[in-house]
Amino acid sequence: DAPALFFGDSLALDDDVLVVGWPRATVAGEFEAGSVHVYRRSGSDWAAEATIVADRPHAYENFGAHVALSRGTLLIATSARTEVYVDGAGGWSRQPDLEPFDAFEISGDVVVASSSRVGCCDCGAGWDRLTILERSGGTWTTVESFEWSRCDEEDGPIAISDDTIVRATSDGRLHVYGRCGGAWAEVDVVAAPAAFAPRSLAVRGDVAIVGAPFDPAPDEYGVAHVFVRRVGAWAYDAALVASSRVDHDYFGRAVAVSS
Repeated sequence: DAPALFFGDSLALDDDVLVVGWPRATVAGEFEAGSVHVYRRSGSDWAAEATIVADRPHAYENFGAHVALSRGTLLIATSARTEVYVDGAGGWSRQPDLEPFDAFEISGDVVVASSSRVGCCDCGAGWDRLTILERSGGTWTTVESFEWSRCDEEDGPIAISDDTIVRATSDGRLHVYGRCGGAWAEVDVVAAPAAFAPRSLAVRGDVAIVGAPFDPAPDEYGVAHVFVRRVGAWAYDAALVASSRVDHDYFGRAVAVSS
């Protein structure tokens, strides 16, 4: 199999369930076909519960390159689709697939996903898209999408917490989406003091953290930028760095926040 250091390239945790992606695992002789491993906590002990692989593993499919988990629903990225599983009495059962996305996150019955197409600026062929899907009666439906030119801003990571969706962009901005009269809309855009190169993002309640592990160039010791919501309005709050700034330490490569 691939070196063990690639185990955990993607992670998702929700209550007592931990999902670990191993996209470079060899499966049925197929190199880097990928696998996903589910663990459950009982008391203070964690135990392996399930291993999920593609129905027909293919080399370099990288099954599990990205995973997301919320309230018993698991999303798994593959090169050709987004697989959906639901936790039930009989284990993890596969549901109808979603289209492939570059990235996705889930909160309850809402999925936020991003996708992009590279193209020339002059001909308008390059775009980034944010798609919001909602589940009703077991069926996922696209309820809103936002699209913009890649020449205007370079898209970055996305995150969701209940009815708050955030995305970070390379111009140092945090875009916030929420429900307005039952529909999703961009409700706020907050700028950091300077541009950053976002690679990770987390939101919970009124706090969002953007990880910029390759900033500042050329030192690349890493910075985590904190945004907070006060009285309904988001604002930039602080820049966090490691106590010992070691070049190429990549502080902020992954971030998480909990209420």
